Amino acid sequence: MDRILEILYNATFGQVFTDLDPIYEPYFEAFLFLLLALLLGLAIRQVVVIRLGRLTERTTNVVDDVFLEMLSRKTVFWTVLLAGIFAIPTLPWDEKYREIGVQILTAFFVISVTLSIVRGFKEFLRRYGERSGTGAAGTTLIRYIGTFIFWSIGIAVVLSLFDISFLPALTALGVGGLAVALAFQDTLANLFAGIHITLSAQMRIGDYVEISGGEKGFINDIGWRTTTLRTLANNLVIIPNKKMAESTVINYNLPEQAMAVEIMVSVAYDTDPEWLESVLVDETMKAADEIEGLMAEPPAVRFTDFGESGLTIKLFPQVERIEQTFAARHQLMKRINMRLREEGVQIPYPIRTLRIEKDDDGRLSQ
Repeated sequence: MDRILEILYNATFGQVFTDLDPIYEPYFEAFLFLLLALLLGLAIRQVVVIRLGRLTERTTNVVDDVFLEMLSRKTVFWTVLLAGIFAIPTLPWDEKYREIGVQILTAFFVISVTLSIVRGFKEFLRRYGERSGTGAAGTTLIRYIGTFIFWSIGIAVVLSLFDISFLPALTALGVGGLAVALAFQDTLANLFAGIHITLSAQMRIGDYVEISGGEKGFINDIGWRTTTLRTLANNLVIIPNKKMAESTVINYNLPEQAMAVEIMVSVAYDTDPEWLESVLVDETMKAADEIEGLMAEPPAVRFTDFGESGLTIKLFPQVERIEQTFAARHQLMKRINMRLREEGVQIPYPIRTLRIEKDDDGRLSQ
């Protein structure tokens, strides 16, 4: 390394600073090395990284995109930092100070790499969740766990550079683990319940669920302690993970998002059932192009009851997502009502027949 720096210095500054005190030559050699590292980092970023980025645009993989973005931001800085690590041992310092300098720069390099990995990990989770549509990867819990693991590794490497062992801390945690588990029993139960909910992929970010307690909403986030639901009224319901794991949950997005909407119609007894069924199906199919979320599929029609004043029929059209059910049901019911009026179908009012008689004393009774 010393020989390389000497050759570089003689080929450049050596001809200019001929009368320079030899004590300053190592510093100019190190400066030259850093300058060349800077130019090399810029060249790598402009040539290699950009060209690789054009290749990754053709792929659907998320990892290579995030990795190249990380390199494009840190290539120059890391190149100069590594050059400084190699240049410090050539300086005319005391051995102790050169070692300290290398340790400090190496620690900065490890911290910078760890920070970039953590940011890349979070970005990967976000993009993967968007592409896969599951959203499970983007939960707060997964981000916390991944961040904790990466920072633990990075801190352990930094401590090892300064000859500080990480094992005593792990031993202390092992000894006090029982006391911690007892003190944070509920917290740990919620933590592991959140891990179970996330890894099982039965409830994902964005899914609309209903738990046995009656709460309904879209899963907004799964944290280390609680799961947050966003209701249709745009309010947040915060539920402990343990309760979520122990409750009976209906997931309206699995196995698919499309679902049926129930619309009940009551008509007079003299209405032809076959004809009425065809009218309801026809009106639903016509409305599919005009009502947002209503699917262009023939709905199921079922006669369910001989009511007190007429036939009871239920129509089951399909909508794409549950948040579209209320608006689609509202619009379709108005269209069905208008269509039945145009067809002359009578929608009966509730009718009761009262029988009034006189008893032996001539008083009226029902």
